[in-house]
Amino acid sequence: MPRIIFDNGRIQLVAEDETTLNIKTGQLSQLPPRPFNRTSTIPVAPQKPIQPPIPEETPEQKDQNLRKTAIQDEIKSLQSQGKKPEHIRGAMGLIMDEILGSIIPSKTYEIKPDQSQEIDEKPISVRGLEAKPKELNLLKAILFSEISNRKPEKRELESRVIANTALNRMAEVGKTLEQVLTQRNAYQGIKNKEFRKVMKGELNELDKEKMAVVEKIIEEIMSGNFEDNTEGSVFYIHNPDGSITYRSGKLGGFKEEYENLDELLK
Repeated sequence: MPRIIFDNGRIQLVAEDETTLNIKTGQLSQLPPRPFNRTSTIPVAPQKPIQPPIPEETPEQKDQNLRKTAIQDEIKSLQSQGKKPEHIRGAMGLIMDEILGSIIPSKTYEIKPDQSQEIDEKPISVRGLEAKPKELNLLKAILFSEISNRKPEKRELESRVIANTALNRMAEVGKTLEQVLTQRNAYQGIKNKEFRKVMKGELNELDKEKMAVVEKIIEEIMSGNFEDNTEGSVFYIHNPDGSITYRSGKLGGFKEEYENLDELLK
C-alpha cells in the first residue's frame, strides 16, 4: 500500500516496491533499503573484578599474629634499653622456641611400660656413681631445658659442664641423681616448657638437632666413660654473652626440699 513521506521539505509518494514519486516534480527514485533492525549502543560503566571473600583468621592464626607482634614489641623494648645485639638474640631465641613449639606439630616417642620397667632395674655406673635410666632421662630433660640455642659445639660444651656439675654434686652430698636434679632451686630449667616437652615426649622436628647434642652426652655417661671437664666443680653460670663458666666450691649442705615432678608436668 502506497504511503506519503516528507523528506527535507519534499513530499514523496512511496509505492510498495519502495519507488518514490516526487509529487511536485513527478520524478521517480528508489529509496535506499531500510535496515531490518536498528540498535543503539548504551555506554556501560566498567565493572570492578569480583574479589573472593577474605577468609576469617583461625584461632591459631590469630595466636601466631599476636606472638609475632609480641616479638616485635620485645625487640623494640630491648633496643630502647640499649641492650647489646647478643643479648637481644639470646632473648629472642627463647621466645622463638616457645612460638615454634606451638606451631610445628609434635611427635610423641613412647616406650612400652614393660620395657621401661625392665630397663629401670639396671643402674648405670659412671665414675663410681650409679644412676638409673629414668634418672638419666630426667638429666636429659634438664640438659635440654638448660642449654642455649647457639651452635652445636657451644651446646655440647654447656651440656658437658651441666652434666658434670650434677654428677659432682652426687659425689659431694651422697644423694641420688634424681635428688640432685630435683632439689628446689637447683636447676631453673626444670620449670620451663622445654623440660616438659622432653618428659612428655612431645619434641617437634626443630628440636632434633638440639636433642642430638644432649643424647650424645647421655650415651657417654651410659658407657661409663664420661670425663669431667669442670675439675670437680658443682656450680656453673650462664654468662650474658652466651658462654658458660664453672667454679669450684662446696654446696654447703643439702636441703631436703624437692620439686614436685607431678605438679611440674601438668
